[in-house]
Amino acid sequence: MYQKIYINFIILITFFFINTYSVRSEIVNKIEIIGNERISDDTVKLFSQVSLDDDLSKDDLNTILKNLYETNFFKNVVVELKNNILSIKILENPIIESINYNGIKSNKLIDQLKEDALVKSRSSYNEFILIEEKNRLISLLKEIGYYNPEIDIILNEEDDNLVTLNLNFDLGNKGKIKKITFIGDKIFKDKKLRRIIASTEYKYWKFLSGRKFLNEQLVEFDKRLLTNFYKNNGFYNVKVNTSFAKLLNKDEFELIFNIDAKSKVFFGELTLSLPSDFDSNNFQSINKLFLKLKGETYSLNLIDKILDEIDTITTLE
Repeated sequence: MYQKIYINFIILITFFFINTYSVRSEIVNKIEIIGNERISDDTVKLFSQVSLDDDLSKDDLNTILKNLYETNFFKNVVVELKNNILSIKILENPIIESINYNGIKSNKLIDQLKEDALVKSRSSYNEFILIEEKNRLISLLKEIGYYNPEIDIILNEEDDNLVTLNLNFDLGNKGKIKKITFIGDKIFKDKKLRRIIASTEYKYWKFLSGRKFLNEQLVEFDKRLLTNFYKNNGFYNVKVNTSFAKLLNKDEFELIFNIDAKSKVFFGELTLSLPSDFDSNNFQSINKLFLKLKGETYSLNLIDKILDEIDTITTLE
C-alpha cells in the first residue's frame, strides 16, 4: 500500500513539473520588432540570438534582454512573449556625429588622448561608457604629468537622433619634481639612490625629459627599481613602504620615498636535490659555486646565475 502511494506521489510530482515548465516556456511563432529606426529587423534578431520555433523560458527572455543591451545600440529594451509572439520594443541610442577636444593646443596630445578611446565618432552614445572615457582621459593626463586636470563634457543634441560631444579640458600645469628625497632606514645616500630611479628633478635645461614631471606609473616603476636594487645588494626583506608627492608651491613637488632596508641577508649552506635518474657528476660545477657563495651577500644577480647554470646542465641531461 505504501509503495503504491509512493509511486502515485512521484507521478504527481513529475506531472506538476511538466505542467510548470509548459507554463513558463513558449514556442516562438512570430517575432515583432518595434521602435527601430536605423537598425533593421534582421539585425535586431541577430543581436537577440533568437529564431522562430525557439522554446523560450523566462530566463531566455532575460538573456535576450542582456544580449541586446550589450550591443550598446539601445537605450531601452522591452521583451515580451505572449500567445507565441515575441515582441521586442527598442529605443535606439543616439549616434555620436562628432567629438570636439577643446582647450588643448597640442595636436600630438590630442592624438595621444584619442588612442584607445572608448568613445568615437559614428559610435552609439552611452552615458556609462562616456563616464569611463572621462576617467580614462583624466588618468592618462595624470600619467603625462598634469596633476589636477578637469574635463567638462557638453552634449549637444542634433536632428535625426545625432549628438555632438564637446570635451572641454582644463589641463592646469604639469607637476614639476623640484626635489627627490629618501627617508627611513635607507642605508645608501640620496645621491646614490637618485641614480637608481627613472624620475629626475626638474632643471630648466632638461627640456626634452618627461621624467621631470610627476607621473604615477613612473613613480611605481621607481619603487620596483629601488626594491630590486636593495635586494641585489643583500637586503632581501626591504620594504619601499610609501612614495608620495608633497606640494612645495604652485606646481612644484617634492617626491618622497620611504624605505626600510631591514637587515642584510647572506647565503648559507646551499644544496642541490636531484632526481634519482640524474647523474650527480654533471652538477659538480654547481656544487663548487655553492661552496663559493657560502657567506656571500645575497644577490638577485647571483640567483639568476645559479638558475642559468642549472638550466644549462639539465638541458644536456
